[in-house]
Amino acid sequence: MQGTISAINRERHSGHIQGDDGALMYFDESAFLKDEDKTDIAVGMRVSYNANQDRALDVELLDKEEFLRQEALYIEPEHFELKKGPFKEGFEIISRGKYPLEVVDRDLDRAKAKLIENLKAVGANVGLNFTDEEETRNAMGYGFIFHHLKAYPAVCALRASNGQERLGDLEKRLNHKKIKELGVKRQNEIIRKLVFKILCGILLVIFALGFIFTL
Repeated sequence: MQGTISAINRERHSGHIQGDDGALMYFDESAFLKDEDKTDIAVGMRVSYNANQDRALDVELLDKEEFLRQEALYIEPEHFELKKGPFKEGFEIISRGKYPLEVVDRDLDRAKAKLIENLKAVGANVGLNFTDEEETRNAMGYGFIFHHLKAYPAVCALRASNGQERLGDLEKRLNHKKIKELGVKRQNEIIRKLVFKILCGILLVIFALGFIFTL
């Protein structure tokens, strides 16, 4: 049988298991098959066991290493940053989006603020591989400089015993579905613009050829 440890009494070296079948089982340290499991138990751990009325026997921890890994504590960065290079020493990239988020604006500060806002909206606490490319756009005979900013949404953190965030929670922070939707939308926009330019070029060639043959 299998279940989840729902309560632990450290002083009495005992606790309870909520069985997958709904039954609440009592256990003490003598119920464990492995001595090391007695000290590694934590609320939320999955276990297998045999039942003797309301007591659990032959208890064994399941996926202990993965549970302890996800329970590790981390500290997030104090401030949101747009990073061009490596992040701070000791910080790990917990999760990273496959698509970058992009913002275009004439004002650089406004563009950065908007990009950070969009990155935070999908769960990121840092923007990686940040780039700022200047684009010149012509209108009414004038050339205007626009800033095209791009960064990959990511979650970074520093492992620390006094951390406030669980690794398991940080790994789920990014909204990968939303990131993909935005990335695919951006790719489709680029494709549409490219197709439009190609069609305009073809029409221009046809017009030029037509003009030549009418001479």
